[in-house]
Amino acid sequence: SPRVLTLDFVVGGQINDLELNVKEISEKLGSLYSEMIFKNGFVHSDPHPGNLLVNKDKNGQLNLILLDHGLYATLTDNFRRTYAKLWMSILDNNHDRMKKYCTKLGVAEMYGLLVCMVAGRTWDSIQDGIVTKKLTPAEKEKFQSGIPLVLTETLYILQTVNPQILLLLKTNDLIRGIDTTLGTLSKLTSLHPMTVSCINSVYDKPLRKSSFWTGLSLHLKKQWSLLKVRIFYFFINIIDTA
Repeated sequence: SPRVLTLDFVVGGQINDLELNVKEISEKLGSLYSEMIFKNGFVHSDPHPGNLLVNKDKNGQLNLILLDHGLYATLTDNFRRTYAKLWMSILDNNHDRMKKYCTKLGVAEMYGLLVCMVAGRTWDSIQDGIVTKKLTPAEKEKFQSGIPLVLTETLYILQTVNPQILLLLKTNDLIRGIDTTLGTLSKLTSLHPMTVSCINSVYDKPLRKSSFWTGLSLHLKKQWSLLKVRIFYFFINIIDTA
């Protein structure tokens, strides 16, 4: 047979069953999905709490196990790069680039709404910069209560946007739901690995195809971007533990 179904028995508990480091769980989940989205282009698209097991190996290493592999999104290289650049423009608070990459994804006039849908944040927070403004319960309530007010526009976007993003929007919402369960949504925990993956996705292919001097320039820009991320999250961790 050209197709083989394999099964495995795994022992573990749900993410909220065990007394584990919730920050570590959130970081690992962010790293896992960042790699699937921005590197591999093959994304498990149903990561609700019932499809996640958590355990520790004999060395005390925390493991996340994804269950139910019936729904996956397959992303093209071109889409992954565009999506990564859109996320970088959101993280950098660069509105011209937000519009540019939303347009490439099929949404031009209502790019701001698509940005809010991707980030799961209000437009006010997008304008202020989501990496410097933590998500509060008040903002979450404002975001959710505003959805019915833009239902027609949202449906239009869902009909016109690149269809590859549709399952990612669902996946993003489910991951934010898990962060809410863990109590890590307001701590920007999962943004760290995603930011690093975005930077790698944006620079790695041009680096492989560039000449020596162009490659050196790109390498320095990439390392500077990564350094800024490390410094920012270093201070975020200090603030959270203070």
